[in-house]
Amino acid sequence: MFKTKIEKIKDKAKIISLKDLKQITQEKDISNKIGYNKWITRLKRWLYSLKDKIHSYEIANKLYYPSYVSLESVLSVYSIIPDSMGSFMSVTTNTTSSFKNNFWTFHYFNVKKELYFWYEYIDWYFIAEKEKALLDYFYLKSASLKLTVYDYKNIDKAKFSSKWCLEAYKWFKEERFENLEIIDFEKLNKYSEKFNKKVFYMALLLQIYYKMYEQTFV
Repeated sequence: MFKTKIEKIKDKAKIISLKDLKQITQEKDISNKIGYNKWITRLKRWLYSLKDKIHSYEIANKLYYPSYVSLESVLSVYSIIPDSMGSFMSVTTNTTSSFKNNFWTFHYFNVKKELYFWYEYIDWYFIAEKEKALLDYFYLKSASLKLTVYDYKNIDKAKFSSKWCLEAYKWFKEERFENLEIIDFEKLNKYSEKFNKKVFYMALLLQIYYKMYEQTFV
């Protein structure tokens, strides 16, 4: 009886809360029934999957709302950086957090509300455009790159110290950026205007880096 009720809603609801599960099955205590049914998967406390085959990105969205898939999880799909296996990276306006279940680890990184934009809805999940994923990566992952006082004073005139430029190029190389010919640099530069000056100029420097090492990528 319990399984029959679940079968009726599987095509309509891939992921469901414990509260909704109780309401649909009209079972007051379903803990044991959930635990002994292989076709119900626990994602986190009070959240379950009713299907064996469900995209990990959709799970990532539902585990922590609001969020969209970004950073390494997007960049590796486009082969811009090496593949990142076993964990999924997302951006959120909530506090930075992580969740781990029997299958994967999900990481969520906080950004300001004004930077929570330029993502798409594809096949039941929200995911960043590749240009936005790059900027999120610069914003959240480039803490080791520090601008000097000289750089900040001259940044509006784009008069960087050569040392900082070289450090940025070194960082691009260490992160193993490649396949950059697929990036829409016009879009990247436009999007970067919403970020801080560091990210804005990193976007410009990436384009210079690509032109300098273009023969490596194509």
